[in-house]
Amino acid sequence: IVLIFGHELPLGRSLPTCWLDRICVHQTDMDKKKEQINALPVFVAQSSKMLVLWDQTYFERLWCNLELATCARYGGTDKVELMPLWLAPWLLSTILLDLSSAGILEIMVHLFPNYSAAWMHDIPEMSESIFGHNPAMESFVSTFAVWMFSGIAYLPVSIPSFFCFRAKFLSHQLMLEQMSTFDVRAAHCTVASDRA
Repeated sequence: IVLIFGHELPLGRSLPTCWLDRICVHQTDMDKKKEQINALPVFVAQSSKMLVLWDQTYFERLWCNLELATCARYGGTDKVELMPLWLAPWLLSTILLDLSSAGILEIMVHLFPNYSAAWMHDIPEMSESIFGHNPAMESFVSTFAVWMFSGIAYLPVSIPSFFCFRAKFLSHQLMLEQMSTFDVRAAHCTVASDRA
């Protein structure tokens, strides 16, 4: 939570208050639930923002549509912030994979100490035999060879990174598609009488 919302920590200011629908609306006592749902515009109108934790089923749930519509009506769409639930796991997995790659590179540096210094004599000679005497090309080939060796550290994590990014991309695409084809009549309801 600190990783994602750390920039909004109060640091000496008063703590923000949150109204969480699942916790603040009674889920078993139907009379209390109806009373609290009727008070929803009051909660939303007094809110500084509405954070939507989006997943694939968000727009299918009538309750979520009611909250979003109420916020748009009484607070305006500027108050709505959309945060996909895939964002935090994707970000954390990307960071962990990058740290793993750095660890692999560190191990490679210990296994092959001074590899770049040892190769700096052989690579320019090889480059000169292929491209002729060209100091700029020799420098480029030397730097490229060292970076390629360092890039080997990222190969083991490139496959999981690819699948993480692909999942992120597909979820983001689905979210945009659901937003563009939204129809409240397609929303599902836990209790059929709630539609009334």
